[in-house]
Amino acid sequence: MEYFSESSKYEVQKFNWGEVTWIHEPSKTQSNRLSAGVVKFFPGNCQEKHFHLSEEQLLYVIQGEGIQIIDGRKINIKKSSIIYCPPYSEHEIINTGKNDLIILIAYVPYKFSSLKQLPIMFSENNIQELVNINILENIANQISNILKLKISIYDSKHEKIFETNGEVKFCVTCKNIRTCNRKLNKNINNDNFTKIYNCDYDVSSLEIPIVLEENIIGYIECGNFIIYKSIDIDKKLSILSNNSNIDTKYINKIYSEIPLNPKSRLYVLKENLLMVTDFIQEIAKRKFFENQLSIKDEEILKNRKDNIRLEDALKKANTRLLEEKCIISPIEISILNTAGGEYPYELEFSLEKEIKNMNLEGICKLIEVNKKIHNNIKSIVQEMTLILSRTVLRDLEDLNLIYYVKNKYTKKISLVSSDEDLWNILLEFSKECIDINRDFWRKDKVNLIEKINEYIQKHYKENINLNSISDVFFISPNYLSSIFNEKNKISITEYINILRIEESKKYLKNGNMSIADICKKVGFNNSSYFSQIFKKFNNSTPNEYRKNILDNKN
Repeated sequence: MEYFSESSKYEVQKFNWGEVTWIHEPSKTQSNRLSAGVVKFFPGNCQEKHFHLSEEQLLYVIQGEGIQIIDGRKINIKKSSIIYCPPYSEHEIINTGKNDLIILIAYVPYKFSSLKQLPIMFSENNIQELVNINILENIANQISNILKLKISIYDSKHEKIFETNGEVKFCVTCKNIRTCNRKLNKNINNDNFTKIYNCDYDVSSLEIPIVLEENIIGYIECGNFIIYKSIDIDKKLSILSNNSNIDTKYINKIYSEIPLNPKSRLYVLKENLLMVTDFIQEIAKRKFFENQLSIKDEEILKNRKDNIRLEDALKKANTRLLEEKCIISPIEISILNTAGGEYPYELEFSLEKEIKNMNLEGICKLIEVNKKIHNNIKSIVQEMTLILSRTVLRDLEDLNLIYYVKNKYTKKISLVSSDEDLWNILLEFSKECIDINRDFWRKDKVNLIEKINEYIQKHYKENINLNSISDVFFISPNYLSSIFNEKNKISITEYINILRIEESKKYLKNGNMSIADICKKVGFNNSSYFSQIFKKFNNSTPNEYRKNILDNKN
């Protein structure tokens, strides 16, 4: 072009609507920002509408006249016009004059990724081991919709995990004719991370590694597009047509549908892929650290079990003595003759159940109700703590602990006299027993899951879910979901639904209870959701199931 000297040293990209001569590009894409080019639009031609991702542009009209459309707003442009095009906007330029429309455009990526160029070290860890595949697919589909390009994700050995829809027709056709021959394009500014591959027909894709703690755990790639067309591309397409007996016009048509991207868009694509890798890295890091914590938990559990085995011999030798300490003494027997009337066995059984279920709210309600019924309760509370200290802590198999809890609350009770204080001591005792059981179960993952299973089997007819169960056992929902799935090979929601559906079958087989009543009876809040879940497990609706049962009986 005549608007700057030594034009032969600059790269030129040719398009159907015109051409771009690149007069400046960032030499280090991690720190330099600006790209600049002189863009020529042929008379009567239009650069079709396209979406600016994370780049902003400043345009100066050198020659000609036309129309620029930004987000649907038309602007008439002529020589010396200056226009700003913001990031994340739709953009279109039309040459309405009889001469070339020539514009100097400066491109600046709006936001640069924080990813550092770390030393590349391969690891045995693969991305699918650290990030849920469904999450990866969701991320890839969203970025594919934004970029209007196919996204592929690979593991650390470069084996493809999956790819989104959006493969261009030409590539699909070409792969059916011959083997795809991709080569690394070293002529385009690649750094240690970004790689651009070209095939024999100038179709390109861009690839970024996904790095975690200096280890490559996978790769993300976007394509396919064209940056430069070789001089002999028409000849190559003609040979491809002849080798396949596919009409040349059709080959040329589907080839012309491949996006032809300005070089500035490469930096934008890279920016967006880097942001995706940052997001994936954060997910992978969390998963990685969760796994490390889980390993540590397993080590602690193993050491604890080893200690238990080492102490087992001593425990057996001391069992008789310890049991004697736990036997109620004659003095204790004397206080069981309660001064306040008949001993409340129903309260004792209810408290035992609620402590084992770790339901502190239920315990508070029981105590409030019984406050109105019983008075002079010192002997009642004394007996109750003696008995419950054994029944609710028996599974821990720690007689020293049982003895400690029993003596602690015997002493507390001896120091107070008012009923209010005694009820508070019973509440404190119940809470401590819950805490002791919870700590024990949290340390023993297997036992914890068994207790959770028991809890769900007792309460599945109530309004329970992952969050409410995690609150009961004082663990995070994510951790509960992880260990539950690991142990039971099924999610908590599915486990609850299976129990509810199996129970509903009993009502459907026996009696004429309505579907709505059965739905509420087994714990579902919504009849349509109940029918949907029922059909999922039984391939029939509740009504169809009941009808089949009746037909079989007849």
